[in-house]
Amino acid sequence: MIPYTRKRIKTDEPSVLIDRSHFIFNATLTKLAKLDRMKFVEYFIDIENRALSFLFSEEKKENSSAVYKNGTGYSYRCSADGLISKYTWIRSVAYLKESPDRRFKVVADGKFWTIKLRPSFEYRVKRGELEIPPDVTGIYRLVNEGSVVYIGKGQIKRRALDKSRDSWVFDIIEYSIISNDKKEYEAEKYWLERYKAGHNGELPVYNKISGVEV
Repeated sequence: MIPYTRKRIKTDEPSVLIDRSHFIFNATLTKLAKLDRMKFVEYFIDIENRALSFLFSEEKKENSSAVYKNGTGYSYRCSADGLISKYTWIRSVAYLKESPDRRFKVVADGKFWTIKLRPSFEYRVKRGELEIPPDVTGIYRLVNEGSVVYIGKGQIKRRALDKSRDSWVFDIIEYSIISNDKKEYEAEKYWLERYKAGHNGELPVYNKISGVEV
């Protein structure tokens, strides 16, 4: 057994917050990337690693977006409606309710500033539908009338629709595809922790029944 420690972003660390139509760069990143001078940004996508990189510049380029001050504070933002709507793995993050789940630490990589998004259940099917490929692995959660009743990982279709769960009450299966065991484990633990944080330390009902603990 390996103890799980939730990684928290410190206020003095550079970070990006994603909302439904913008990327918001915090004050630390604003200072490090000199966003008061850099008026434009280009986006670079790494789908396999769920990574998103930002390249800031003073001059406008063909595919760049404008960077502008975010209200009266020290942060900056840029519009990203098209990008967020195009990629389900980004959109699923943008629509999460809690801001800590939408904030990501930024890592400098040469001229690029890069964030890696966590799997956020971007796929959604109704119970009984056979749209989940049989060999797909990752994390999943079972939802009943909008409430999460179980969070798990593994071979999604087999685990979610196992005969031993026929009596479980849920109507939706939400999942993310992950092919790496370690990343599966980390994602499952993150979302179990987040669920507990919002439910007085309690696990989803069927996690308790199954004895799944963090």
